[in-house]
Amino acid sequence: METFDYTVYSSIDEAEREWRALEGSGLALPYQTFDWVSTWASTLRRAARIDPCPVVVKERDGTPLLLLPLGTHLGTWRGRPRRYLTWLAGDLADQWAPVLGAGAGRLDETESLAMWRGVLSV
Repeated sequence: METFDYTVYSSIDEAEREWRALEGSGLALPYQTFDWVSTWASTLRRAARIDPCPVVVKERDGTPLLLLPLGTHLGTWRGRPRRYLTWLAGDLADQWAPVLGAGAGRLDETESLAMWRGVLSV
């Protein structure tokens, strides 16, 4: 089974170089482009109460596989504060998909599940 490398960024701007590279070589829907997401972050992020933490997943050779436009927000569970992982913009926009690199389509179900488990563990 393939293993992956993960980079979690603390802002959208930190991920810009890899984000734009994936846009140019892979597949990004309009609401996943760096320009759109960075504009959203500068105007609506506070209303959504989401702190960006984009995640880039790479193959072991360093090739970017995909970028997940994720963020965290503060919520509660059983009366205690908790930080939750979510897609950027929450319910405000259609950003619920990754920016896909050229190799992302070759992942089988087992590799995809391993990749998501890795994302949740970082």
